[in-house]
Amino acid sequence: MGCKMRALFKNLLALILGVIIGAASIYYLYPKEKEIIKEFQVVSELEYYRQKFSGMTLRVTAWSGPYTENFKWAIVEPFENLYGVNVEIITGWAEFIAMLQASPPDQPPFDVFNLDDYNFIAARNLNRLLPLNLTNIPNAQYVYECLKQKREEWKSGLAIPFDGGIYTIIVNKEVVPFEITSWSDLERPELRGLIAMDRTWYYGLYVGALMLGQSYLNDSNVDAAFAKIASIKNSIHAWYSSGAEALQLLESKEVGVAIYYTGGTYDAIKRGEPLEIVIPKEGAIAWLGSLSIVSGVSPEVKELAELFINFALSPISQTRHVTKSGNFVCGEYAKVPRDQYFNPASNEEMDKLAFFDWVYLQEHWTELENRWNTEILS
Repeated sequence: MGCKMRALFKNLLALILGVIIGAASIYYLYPKEKEIIKEFQVVSELEYYRQKFSGMTLRVTAWSGPYTENFKWAIVEPFENLYGVNVEIITGWAEFIAMLQASPPDQPPFDVFNLDDYNFIAARNLNRLLPLNLTNIPNAQYVYECLKQKREEWKSGLAIPFDGGIYTIIVNKEVVPFEITSWSDLERPELRGLIAMDRTWYYGLYVGALMLGQSYLNDSNVDAAFAKIASIKNSIHAWYSSGAEALQLLESKEVGVAIYYTGGTYDAIKRGEPLEIVIPKEGAIAWLGSLSIVSGVSPEVKELAELFINFALSPISQTRHVTKSGNFVCGEYAKVPRDQYFNPASNEEMDKLAFFDWVYLQEHWTELENRWNTEILS
């Protein structure tokens, strides 16, 4: 009996020693796996991205003028500081599509295309936009529901609504002797020789449509829109070619009214200029800006571009952007400053905005532009 107990004890001891030796062997043979697991557990998501994208440059487009500086302050610089990357801002507007057309498919001229309605249609027709992976852009969920339901940018999966500007009546309060509340007020004799309008044909025709009480432009009202603008030609002091020129005419009191965008005007108001942004009772027209990724970028750049778009769509970034620029933003949780009464601050208010119909405009571009130059500008 004693011999059997000793044998059992020896076998048990051998088993225990075998387990200990085996475990030690595994530990010393595979030490790196433990280190990798430990590193994964302690590295934060922010530090992971900072390490992954260190030294990389992302090329992002922006509109020329005050928009670029506002966009840089509100979105670009905070993104650079947070993730330790460099963002190159490429400015322009009409030249962006020409740049895409001239570039090889695998060498795009920029990575993130901050585009408006016109550029979206043109870039999509060139097949130069990548489908977006919303899993990597969770802040896209905050985009106003009305834009998700109505806008082709969102429905196509190629771009996400980001911001926009309202094209409306801007008044120098020290020049105009009455309160403007309607587009039809442009016909009042007190404004003869005191109006500045953009010389670009589609801006003028939309003003004509709004004077008719209509926020759309198509074959049913385009002739009447031409007639409305022709009826106030004697009241137009200048046909401006740039936003800077429009503001200069207002600030110098050479005109009392200019039909222009809210963003640049808001900058002038913050500088102390006696300007007022009027949203007439018939409403106003707007452009919509969206963020997209150009085809041909590398997988690494695509991931960085998605990170940038997600950052730009966060409620904090959107709040900075609307506060600085005066342009409206498309995220429902952005806080719109109280003095920006002209910008939508809810889904219901956003749903009331009318946008340029670029499909109709492009289909009739040559015809309507020639007619504008002949009947209005000549």
